[in-house]
Amino acid sequence: MRKKYHVTLLQAERKQLLDTVRKGAAPAARQTRARILLQANRTTQGLGWCDARIHEALGVAISTVERVRQRFADEGLEAALSRSPSTRRYERLLDGAAEAHLIALACSDPPEGHASLVAAPAACARPATKSASGAGEDDCRREGSASITSNVTDH
Repeated sequence: MRKKYHVTLLQAERKQLLDTVRKGAAPAARQTRARILLQANRTTQGLGWCDARIHEALGVAISTVERVRQRFADEGLEAALSRSPSTRRYERLLDGAAEAHLIALACSDPPEGHASLVAAPAACARPATKSASGAGEDDCRREGSASITSNVTDH
């Protein structure tokens, strides 16, 4: 199958990648991407390896090799070496009023008979189900709260 994205490195790009790999100071993922580009380089100084051979040599998925090639061809060297930014959007589980209530509850004194209380909204007290507001037990932990701890003092 013919490759759609070919890697042809300029001398300066090749030198930059070699420096990245030789110094070893860059994060491992960046070094791996640099190695992929060096091995996929189709110039006379490059190896011009196919994706399967790079996959075997570096122990990365073939799809990773394909994505690095594509990002290099479409966006350039720096984009190919860097991690792509996340496009995921996170929806807030609590509005301002609910968050204020949660903070007030967390800062209040524990109920009588309990040594301590780590506040949790009512949705967290239920077993791993979703409440009417859509917040479940795992969602509450993600918001930074824990479940109620019942450290009952001995009388």
